[in-house]
Amino acid sequence: MRLLGTVDPCVDLLQEWEHAHHMAVVLCRLQQRLETRIRNALASSDSGGERRQTSTSTVADSQARWDALDHEVGYSRTRHAELQAVEAELEILDSVAATRARSLRGVVAKLRIIVGGGENTADPSAFPWPQIQSALDDLEALGDPGIADPLSALASHVPRRHPG
Repeated sequence: MRLLGTVDPCVDLLQEWEHAHHMAVVLCRLQQRLETRIRNALASSDSGGERRQTSTSTVADSQARWDALDHEVGYSRTRHAELQAVEAELEILDSVAATRARSLRGVVAKLRIIVGGGENTADPSAFPWPQIQSALDDLEALGDPGIADPLSALASHVPRRHPG
């Protein structure tokens, strides 16, 4: 979904990244729920809740039950869709470095993508994330009041990093 009248390709990239990121998060949560559902169904079918996967036939039976439940609930399809959304996020993140901003809005959009893309790092409070967020906050504060207007709908979805 693109906003009408955007002239900066980085603003367009932010909109595309936000959509891909949203899809990845939604699909991740869905596939986790589906996986839990399958695991619970398999556990309840084990006698006494014990796992009896010592023989090859028992392992094969468990795999067959997993496959049947997977087909029924759509776990593998959802996982595949999630991976595609994550791949789209990464492609957009890669293209940020090759795309020149044409405005202060574009620079802010690039930084929002970078900060959002770094949300899954091991320690988001470690260098360089607080410093990048600080620069993003400074740019937004120094910019004209119109900077936030076309991006404000997206800003609530992109994580904001503050040193903590």
